[in-house]
Amino acid sequence: MPVDLCTSPAAMEPLFPERGEVALSELAAEVFKRSGALFGRLPEQTRDAVAEVLRYTNCYYSNLIEGHTTHPADIVRAMRADYSAEPKKKDLQLEARAHVEVQKAMEAKLRSEPSCSPFAPEFLGWIHHEFYKKLPLEFRTVRNPETGKEHIVEPGQFRAIEVVVGAHVAPAAQSLPGFLARFREGYGASESAAHRRVIALAAAHHRLAWIHPFVDGNGRVVRLFSHALAIRLGIDGHGLWTISRGLARTKARYYELLHNADLPREGSLDGRGNLSERHLHTFCTYFIEQMLDQMQFMHDRIRPGQLEKQASIYVHTRDLFGKHNELALRLIQEAITQGEFARGDASLITGKAVSTARELLGRVLATGLLTSPTEKGAVRLGLPTEALDTYFPGLFPALDMG
Repeated sequence: MPVDLCTSPAAMEPLFPERGEVALSELAAEVFKRSGALFGRLPEQTRDAVAEVLRYTNCYYSNLIEGHTTHPADIVRAMRADYSAEPKKKDLQLEARAHVEVQKAMEAKLRSEPSCSPFAPEFLGWIHHEFYKKLPLEFRTVRNPETGKEHIVEPGQFRAIEVVVGAHVAPAAQSLPGFLARFREGYGASESAAHRRVIALAAAHHRLAWIHPFVDGNGRVVRLFSHALAIRLGIDGHGLWTISRGLARTKARYYELLHNADLPREGSLDGRGNLSERHLHTFCTYFIEQMLDQMQFMHDRIRPGQLEKQASIYVHTRDLFGKHNELALRLIQEAITQGEFARGDASLITGKAVSTARELLGRVLATGLLTSPTEKGAVRLGLPTEALDTYFPGLFPALDMG
């Protein structure tokens, strides 16, 4: 292990790319525009159903970045505690369930605690703790490649050992409090202009990874942190887009730019800090462009009439209800556009007798295309795994969705 470890928080300067800020500000303005276009696009209950799918999406792609592949159907099964008999596959399901549950808990925490800062070390430690306490022991065990010594990762504990990540030597463990304090101070100013806070989201994503505060799990914590910050900035579209999908689809570029932003200043024209301002600017540009790309991707899939169109394609392609396909679609489309409807309204929606409408509603509920929290409760849109590829083309890679 090298002895010249960074001990001064000044080692991660600059925190912002000052040159080229105008171009980044223009991208940030587009972020608010596109996120605003997602806001209010769907009624609350329909939006919640889509947001739940996006949690699975975030989990799938965040774990994929780490080299762990869990089929979306297996993620859904994990949420029902339906685990594979194969130990390795079960461990991946447990990991996926942990990710989804932590994201939901994090979103609830941010709603219930308005003063909670995503930049606070306590918040970062909380994310790590909530995630790692749910993982199987195999996923909490890391091996030092130099010594071969194994370490058990303690949930929520900042590292007490030195680490090297590729060519990057992380700051000295004993100096982490100072680095994390500077991280919070430098990025967490609530009075900053809106565009600068979007740039802060991108820059902080790299700088937190650079600090590498935990022995393991930093990538997942950083991506969940970025999601939390998007919520705080009001640009998350109520959960209707996920940055992890963009990062995973450009994984080689993501890692390349993370690495480049680790590099030291390259001459007198490369900013005034210890690290390269030019490479930080490139990373921030890439990151914000990925945000915009994912917002646009989801915007195209939930624009007016689109979910209804995709529902029709799914039902007719599979001929799920035979001669009653169109009537079933009336029920599904009612749920999409209104958010929910009372079971007793099925007759009015279909124009059929109560008994016929009730029988058809039961058939649609059985497919999962409609769902209800109780046996007699209101009916809402359901999004079963096998329908996702039709409802949201391209959301996942070319997988057999069932």
